[in-house]
Amino acid sequence: MPHKRASTHKRLASRQGASDKAPDAKVMRGHLSDVPKSALRILQAGKVREDFRSKMHLPGMRRSAEDVGPKAKREALKQQQKLKGEGHEKASSASTSNLTLREGEKLGDFNRRVEMAMAPRLPSKSSRKRRKLAAEKQAALDAGAPHVCKDPSRCLVHQQLAHKARLAREENEGSQSKSEKRFAKREPGKADLARARASLEKASAGKGGALARSNNVSDEEEELDFAPRPQGRRLNDVAQAPPTLTRAPRGHGEAAKARKRKLAEALGASVPEVDARHVRLPDPVVGKSRSGVNVRREEELEKERERAIKEYRRMKFGREERGM
Repeated sequence: MPHKRASTHKRLASRQGASDKAPDAKVMRGHLSDVPKSALRILQAGKVREDFRSKMHLPGMRRSAEDVGPKAKREALKQQQKLKGEGHEKASSASTSNLTLREGEKLGDFNRRVEMAMAPRLPSKSSRKRRKLAAEKQAALDAGAPHVCKDPSRCLVHQQLAHKARLAREENEGSQSKSEKRFAKREPGKADLARARASLEKASAGKGGALARSNNVSDEEEELDFAPRPQGRRLNDVAQAPPTLTRAPRGHGEAAKARKRKLAEALGASVPEVDARHVRLPDPVVGKSRSGVNVRREEELEKERERAIKEYRRMKFGREERGM
């Protein structure tokens, strides 16, 4: 069993077989066998860097600026990569034109392949567009001619020209006094409207001044002809004719009065008062059934009372016979 201790001969056999194993890494280090690994990494830093650089020279590995060399060498490498990128862009444009889904390929893998194929083309297009806009801006500023573009809202030249125009307008407005600015911004009041109305009246009076002077009419007595103002008419502005009643209201006719009179005579009451406007009946006669107590309930109470009296008399007669 695993939790049991092995027998003596098995332990001796395993102890003898241990001497035949290969030496461990500590023994292989020789005189550095007692040095810790952290200190050994520091002592062998040069060898570690050489191993790393040898791995970086493999295809597909990224190279740092330290491995490339001085600045001139790095710039030459950058130019070489740029030329290679342009050639790769032309090749990729031809390769991306016939991108199709392969047999047995997943849709996600196909999408990633398309993105990887088209990724190098995007930065180059944006950089070319940016350089083109900068060249157009510089040409328009140097020539001083009006700039023409497809989208003025996104054009840098139009934005700069609009900014200059806004600055010039602010300078012109700054030359005005504060009172003039405040007067231009505020809304016209009653006095302003009165002055405008007076100027209009004076202008209209000037046109017909000759005719007024020929008729010996002063400017104060002259009246202006304006178009009549349309007046709104409401529904009840015009008085309507009084209504004609072809039938008496309910309960006020001759038939209703006769019916009420007969009802009062049948109930034994006096004749109701007949007024010109209304007929008032006397107080209604309240019968026994309308006194507030049910007739059937009264009969039941009367029977129960008679039964209780008979029972009481029977019990009392029995007690007298027994001499109690």
